[in-house]
This record gives sequence, C-alpha cells and structure tokens, in this order.
Amino acid sequence: MTAKMVYRCTDLIEFFFGVNASPFLLAATIKTHIGKYMEKYPDTVRTLDHCFYVDDLVTGEDDAKSAFDLSSKAAKIMSEAGMNLRKWISNDCELMKQWQLEHFDHLNMNDFVNHPHRVLGLLCHPQKDYLSLRLTSLLDFLQKRKNTKRFLLMAAGRIFDPLGFASPFTIRFKILFQEIWQRKTDWGEELLPGIREKFEQWCSEASFLCELQIPRYALQCDSVNCPECEIHTFSDASIKAYGAVSYVRLRTFDKISVHLLASKSRVAPLKVLTLPRLELMGALLAARLAKEISRVLNEKISTTNYFWTDSTITLSWIQGPSNRWKVFVANRLKEIRSLTDKDSWRHCPGKDNPSDLLTRGISADSLINCEKWWKGPSFLQEGNTVPVSNNVLLSDESAYLEELKPTERKTLTVILDNNLLNHILSVSNNFQKNLCIFSYIYRFITNCKRPSNKQIGPLRMCEIQRAEITLVKLVQQMEFNSEIKDLSCKGMVNPQSKIRNLSPFLDSENVLRVGGRLAHSKLCFDKKHQIILPNNHRLTNLILEMTHKRHLHVGPQTLLSIVRQRFWPLNGRNMCRKLVNNCIICFKAKPVTCSQIMGQLPAKRISQSFPFNKVGIDFCRHFWIKYPNQRKGVLNKVYVCIFVCMVTKACHLEIVTDLSSEAFIAALK
Repeated sequence: MTAKMVYRCTDLIEFFFGVNASPFLLAATIKTHIGKYMEKYPDTVRTLDHCFYVDDLVTGEDDAKSAFDLSSKAAKIMSEAGMNLRKWISNDCELMKQWQLEHFDHLNMNDFVNHPHRVLGLLCHPQKDYLSLRLTSLLDFLQKRKNTKRFLLMAAGRIFDPLGFASPFTIRFKILFQEIWQRKTDWGEELLPGIREKFEQWCSEASFLCELQIPRYALQCDSVNCPECEIHTFSDASIKAYGAVSYVRLRTFDKISVHLLASKSRVAPLKVLTLPRLELMGALLAARLAKEISRVLNEKISTTNYFWTDSTITLSWIQGPSNRWKVFVANRLKEIRSLTDKDSWRHCPGKDNPSDLLTRGISADSLINCEKWWKGPSFLQEGNTVPVSNNVLLSDESAYLEELKPTERKTLTVILDNNLLNHILSVSNNFQKNLCIFSYIYRFITNCKRPSNKQIGPLRMCEIQRAEITLVKLVQQMEFNSEIKDLSCKGMVNPQSKIRNLSPFLDSENVLRVGGRLAHSKLCFDKKHQIILPNNHRLTNLILEMTHKRHLHVGPQTLLSIVRQRFWPLNGRNMCRKLVNNCIICFKAKPVTCSQIMGQLPAKRISQSFPFNKVGIDFCRHFWIKYPNQRKGVLNKVYVCIFVCMVTKACHLEIVTDLSSEAFIAALK
C-alpha cells in the first residue's frame, strides 16, 4: 500500500465475455497490448502488468504528480487499444481536481465524499482513507436464519475477507462448521442445541464488524525516508485450528510504526494430529504468507523477514538438522527451509503472540478494540532492535524425540560415548594399543576424581582388565541398548531380538553374556558365559585380528574356537572366514597344491568283453549236447552256476550236485 491510491474500472469490448475462456482472453489481450510500450513507458507497463485484476486496476504513487503521470500514460496506452479507462478515483482531492481539468472520466465529488467504493471485494472510503468489509449481503441473509447445515454453508459463502482482517472472528464459524460435519448432520436436519447456541451467538455479533475501519495506508515510507522495513510473521496452533499473521514494522529516524498486513487461518484436519505437528503446520503457513507479502513489497522497498512462534519444539526442529525426523516433519521442514532462513526464527511467549487469537477466536466487538491484533505485540513497538530469545528449553522433550526416525532414536542417548569410542578405536589397528590408550584415559578420570590417591607409573594388569570391560560395556550399550533395558526391567529380552537364542543375561558388572547350559561345569566363568560382541563392529574386528595374529595366523575354524573361549561374536563364523581371506600374510603363505594329470587307461579297462569266461560257456554247451535226456536238470544246474559267476565275478564254473539250498551255499563258498 502506498500514499496515493488510484483505481479504475475498464470499459472493455463486450465480445471478450460470454464463454469460459473470457478471463484468459482478456488477460492475454492486455498483456500483448501493453508489451508494445515496454521501451517507451517501462514503469507504467510494469504497473499495468502487475496491478490489473480482470478489468480493475488498483495501484498508487507516493505523491500527486507521480500519480497523475501514471494515470495519463496508462489512459493513453489503453486508449490505443480501444479500451476506455474510466471511473478514476483517489484519496487525494487535488488529484481528483486535476483529472477534472484534464477531462478524465472520474467520479463526481459527491460520490467521492459520501459513498464507499468497492475494491476487489472490499469497501474503500477514499476521503478518510480506510478499508472495511462488505457485510450487507451477509447481514441480510442472516435475517432469514435457519438452523440447518445447508444454511450455515450458504452463510459462509457470503463472508469475503481475502486479507484475513477478521480471521479471529471468522475462525469460530469455521470450527463450528467442522464440528457439524464431524457429527454427520444431514443438510436439512435441525442443529443440536449446543451448536445452535454457538451459531446464534456468532450471528448476533456479526453486525459489529460494520464498525471495523482498517487503515489503508500501511507502508508510510519509501526506500529513502525509511531505512528499515521489517516483516514480522507470527504462527500458532491449537487442537482446533492453526494460523499465521504478518505485520510490517517501519523504523524511521524518529519513530517506529507497526501495522497489520494479512493473516491466514486453517481449521485442524479431521485426522487427529499432535500439537507439535499442528504448530509446525502453522509455521509452514507463516513461511508461505511471508513469501507472498515479500514478493509484493519488494517491488517498492527491500524488506527483512522475521518469524515468531511460541512452540519451542517447532523452533528446535527448524533450527536443527532436517534429515533426522519422520516423513511428516521432514517434508514440512524442507519447505520451510526453502522459503525462510532458519536464523530468522525467534521464540515468542504465548501471551505476546497475536496469532493465538486465530486459534481460539474472539468476539467481534473485542476484535475491533484489540490493540495486539492490529498493532502486534508491544515489544515490536518499544525497542529499536529486534529482540532475540532463542535460548529456551524444550517444553516437552518426549514430544520432540517422538518424531525421530527409528534409526536416529536408537543412538540419541549415547551419542557422546559413540564419538569417544570412534576416536579411541580409530587410533590404531592394534587392539592392545587402543586398550592401553583407553586405560590411560580411565586412569586420568580416576585420578581427577580421587587426587589424593593418584595412580602413576606403568599400567597394571587390573587397570587394563578394567578398561577392557568398560570398553566392551560401552559398545554393548550402543548396539544392544534395547536388550539391556529389557533385561534390567523384565529379566528377559524381546522375542524379536537377534540375540534371543543365546539366552543372554547381565552379570554383576552389567556385561551382556551368553547363557547356555554350562553353569554347573568346572570351566572358568568366561568360558561358560562368553561376552557377546556385535556383528561387524570395529571392536569385534580388532579382537579377532589380534587373536589371529597372536596364534600365528590360524584358520577360520580354529580362530573362532579360540575367540569363543571368552567372547561370542555374532555371525562369528563369517567374520572369521572373511578375516582370514583378507589376511595378506595368510594369502602369501598358503601353498598351491599341484594336480597330477592322469595317465592312459589300460586296454582291458576300455575294451568291450563278455561278462562270463569262454571256458564256462563251452562247458555248458558240452553238457547240453552230451546229455540230451538230462537237459532240464543240467540246465537248471548250469543256471545256478552262471548265477554264482555273476554274483562272485568268478572265472570258473562250479557244478552243483542238486537244487537244494545246502548245495547252493556249498557251491557259493
């Protein structure tokens, strides 16, 4: 908004209207026509291009002379297309008189003084230079009041407040309509008593909005007279609604002025969301609203954006990393980051947050006199600099952590130990060296706690053993955090745990060990109940590598057997096999076996031959010819002999005296 406002209605050719594509054809025709004058009247063409809405032009200048030049050039450009610009009007009387002298088609002075004029759905009072809402249609319709769902929807269509000046009052109507929808009330059904009372109360207060007078002149300076122009956008949410409101803060050399620019409000979705998520949606609405306001104002003056929220959780989400959160939060944080600078977000106490009025609603008479709504919180008008109050504690840490991804939530509580272990275990590939380093660190911590009993000199065995147990415990707390919690609270792990089959338990030092059935054996405690190590962890690999070298590069099976005398690495067989295969020394020392090529096979092995000896066949033929009367008995005997030859692979025939079992067994032997 600028000091001198000029608006008009165009008398365009009638053939543009009457079909669905009329608005598009009109806009395309105007853009094509004014584009011809870009070189001759660049400023005027840019104004016409940005400020035309269908057949209305709303714009302004900082003084009467600039406004008259703009109107003259605009009328000339449009007249050459046969479009007569008429009904010129301004809030400046001198400009109106100058139009009269130049024979502009403008409104007469009586209409200028006594009647408001419509500007894009709002009423403009040029003499007093303020805006108001058009409520005649709404108030007349409410006189025919019917307590039905259909009547409420028809009444909602008569509320036109594009900039959201009355949002704290109209949000009550939106919440009421959503409540009716949730109750699945039929269109013509009578409203329930509780809803009917709320609707009647709202209707009785609607007439107070006629007294609403909104100053049109919000941007009271230009880039020369106003060194700083700030846009402050506040967001808030409740269980029923969320919204955002923007203010312009002008700081000149002698004063500070704050004016309401626009607001947006939304009812909460029917799907129930947590309050932190609704607060985040309010912040996203604030980012979108500020982007549109900056786009319009940056054509006149450069602005700086600031964003305020009373939700410490939302503020922490915005100013922290965005890839740690669930999809709902991550997607909205991504858009907020693309529209705003994360350092421009501030914390605002709930009592000073004007957007709180958008979420709970107020009456119409209270809205008219609400200084916090029209001028913003008091701290914007007091100091010359914007207050910074971002060092606030989280109001609900559990709600903040609830939106973490499952993988992120797992290591959040041990992130400091994780960094320490990564540094220690990455110092060297020698586990013994890393263990000594951690032993010295542990000694330093102990000496700081008990300075009267300091330990000096070389490391002792008890210190190394204590450091080793502590190192293993820290690794287990990172990798088996949920299992350790279950064992501490319930005495058993979750059935879905990957170590459930090992029957794990916690010893006296809270070290996670294998259960098993060797508790009554005479073995030492470490061999009966091995320490559980995670799969593919740096510590597990170092222990396996140390054992492999200490036992002179043994094979995978032997290595696993030696390690399991004290530790139980998960997936240990594959880890040992991988370690031995990747060992350079084992690769070089592994002998290459020679494979001898076989010689030629003998002729008898590869030549075809009969399965029986030729002598046996001749013997059978002899008996067949010599004893024709005894062929049947002899033939049976020969068959038995042939069978014996097939079974024993013999080279001779054995004569069987009779066909009894005893004779057959004797011949077989």
